[in-house]
Amino acid sequence: MCGICGMVGKSDEVLLQNMCNVLIHRGPDGEGQYVDENVAIGMRRLAIIDLESGNQPMCNENKTLCLIFNGQIYNYVELRNTLKKKGYHFKTQSDTEVILYAYEEYGHECLHQFNGMFAFAIWDKRKQELFMARDRLGIKPFYYWHNGYYLLFGSEIKAILQDRTFERQINKTALFNNLHRLFVPGTDTMFEGIKRLAPGHYAFYRDGKMEIRKYWDFSFKTTDINSVEEYCDLLYEQLKQAVSRRMIADVPLGAFLSGGVDSSGIVGFMSTVSDTPVKTFSLGFEDNENED
Repeated sequence: MCGICGMVGKSDEVLLQNMCNVLIHRGPDGEGQYVDENVAIGMRRLAIIDLESGNQPMCNENKTLCLIFNGQIYNYVELRNTLKKKGYHFKTQSDTEVILYAYEEYGHECLHQFNGMFAFAIWDKRKQELFMARDRLGIKPFYYWHNGYYLLFGSEIKAILQDRTFERQINKTALFNNLHRLFVPGTDTMFEGIKRLAPGHYAFYRDGKMEIRKYWDFSFKTTDINSVEEYCDLLYEQLKQAVSRRMIADVPLGAFLSGGVDSSGIVGFMSTVSDTPVKTFSLGFEDNENED
C-alpha cells in the first residue's frame, strides 16, 4: 500500500507536502515529489519490490514523463522483457519503471497490458497532460476534485481536504445511499464535489478539462468445457496462478488466517508454490460483554 497525490493547474509545494504528510501511514518507507510549472505530484512509498532503486516519482530518460504509482503489476517481468526487445533500457528491477515505458510505447492503450492492482498518474510534459488510471476492479483507490481552475487528486480524500479553499459540504445523495443501502454507489463520495475514478476507467486532464473513459468491463464468453470436472480443474489452476503471481516480493510474506474456507484455501495455494513454510497470523478478541 502506497499513497499518491498531486495537482495540475497550479504548483503549490506547501500544499503538496501537506497532502503527502496525511498519507504517511500508507507509505512509511519513503517520500518523493516532482514539482514543475502548473503541476506538482508526490507519493509515500511502502517498499515491496526493488527496495533500493524503485523510488518515486520516477521519470523516463529524457524527463518528459513522470509517474507516481500505488499497487503492483504481477506480469511486470514479462512486460519488461517485451519492452527490452523494443529497445527500452531499464535502470531498476521495479514494476514502476515497466508502467512508465509501457505508457511511452503504447500510450493510453498500455492499460490492456497490465495484470495487477493499481492506481497511478503520469505527467506527460510534452502533451501537458496528466494521465490517470485505476485497475479493473477498483482494488486501489483514486479520488479527485476539479473546481474549474485546477485538479487535485489523491489515494484518500483527506489529501484533497488539505486545500483550504475546498468548501466541505455533505453530498446528500451519498448520505442517503449510505444510510439506506449501507454504501455509496457509483463515483460519488460523502463530500460534494469530490469524486472517485470508477474501476476499469482512466482519465486525462489537459487545458483545464478532464475526460474520463472506460477501458474494461466484464465479458461472458462461451467455452469448449463440457464437464464439471473440467471447470474444477480450470478453476484450480487459475487460483493457483493468481496466488503465485501475488507472492512476488522482495520482503517477507505472510497471510491472515481466519479459519474460513477462503483464507485456508489461499494459504493452501501459497504452500504449494512456496519453498519455505508460509507464515500465518490469526487474531482473537476476548468477549467484553458485561454479564448481568
